[in-house]
Amino acid sequence: MKLFIYLSIFILAFINPALAIDDIIQLNTQGVSVNPTPAQARAESLKDALDKGTLQVLSNLIGEARVEKNMAAIKEKILIDTSKYVQYFKAEEPVKLEDQTTVQVNMKISVASLRELLDKEGLLIQSDEVFDVLPVVKIYEKSVGGRSYQWWKDDPQFISSVLKDQLRALALQFQQTKTKNFKLVDPIKDKTYLQVSDRFKIDDINSTDAITMAAELKMPLLLLGEAYITPTEVENKYKAALKSALYHVQSSRVVAEINKEFELTSNKKNSDLILQQALRQVYTDASNALSEELLKEFKKGLFGSQVIQILIDANMNYFDLENIKKEFLVRIPELRSIKERKLQKGNFTLEADLIGNMNSLAKKIETSSFDKIEVNVDRVEPQFIKLSVSKKRGG
Repeated sequence: MKLFIYLSIFILAFINPALAIDDIIQLNTQGVSVNPTPAQARAESLKDALDKGTLQVLSNLIGEARVEKNMAAIKEKILIDTSKYVQYFKAEEPVKLEDQTTVQVNMKISVASLRELLDKEGLLIQSDEVFDVLPVVKIYEKSVGGRSYQWWKDDPQFISSVLKDQLRALALQFQQTKTKNFKLVDPIKDKTYLQVSDRFKIDDINSTDAITMAAELKMPLLLLGEAYITPTEVENKYKAALKSALYHVQSSRVVAEINKEFELTSNKKNSDLILQQALRQVYTDASNALSEELLKEFKKGLFGSQVIQILIDANMNYFDLENIKKEFLVRIPELRSIKERKLQKGNFTLEADLIGNMNSLAKKIETSSFDKIEVNVDRVEPQFIKLSVSKKRGG
């Protein structure tokens, strides 16, 4: 029965179009079994080889430490069904030596399918680190004589408590989403406002200055925008809104836009209560949206990264360049989200997110074995690495 299952996996590799993906790693591993029954020893050694190949690819994708930490979940959710990502395998005849049966297995694993499965099971996230999100959000009443509060410039002792409490309310609401790897900073409670340089104590700070300020405060993420309440043309009806953009500070890249609105009907005369009630609903919706966007981006492994350039000398066409990018992403897990920036005959400039430093990247490239290309490191600088790339014979 087990032999039939493995043969079925083999056949599926050729008939399942969902498995026909270019991001393939070819491996040769040895499986071992100590079962005294020949048929069972053959099946167990085959399964052992497939599992070893899978774990090797997983270590490249999420790191050996995370594989070890999540081994129980990996065995239960990933290794239990190799047909979802093993496109092909061929086993040699088993070899019996004393009490062990060994078998050599050549296999092809779809990295894209394996990555998708990891993502589905929540195992793709790369780090247990908590990242701070700095909310540079102006709070104000959009009306004649309306109050406003910009924590990076205003002395909190001269601001009404209801306005100061708004950022705390937003932080607490975000905390309710239970997004483990992120914390929305409370600038007053955490005393962040005391660390702001004088040059940033300005009205309506722009994105360039806000990103620079966040970098000085060592904040990896920035939520820049405004939260306000305004009366509408309808009596006793108010509109509250939060309009913002989430930035990855190191790369100055916009991760997401978070825009939420809420309309409130109230005959209360107390403006503080109206502001609190209306913005509370906006914060709930915005926090949920922010949590979703952060988790999406975090699964890509881009937080804690730096943007670098990869300069390539190579006599290759665009199709070859696509293969180079795929091989880099598969073999060098520290590289993420590679994009073309400049294409000329004989040389290419790529832009990538790098987890780690340039010297580690150079060492990883030099020690990696690529399927179709030969790669040499020519030069390493803080913001770029220069490579010479050529095709392998028959590649």
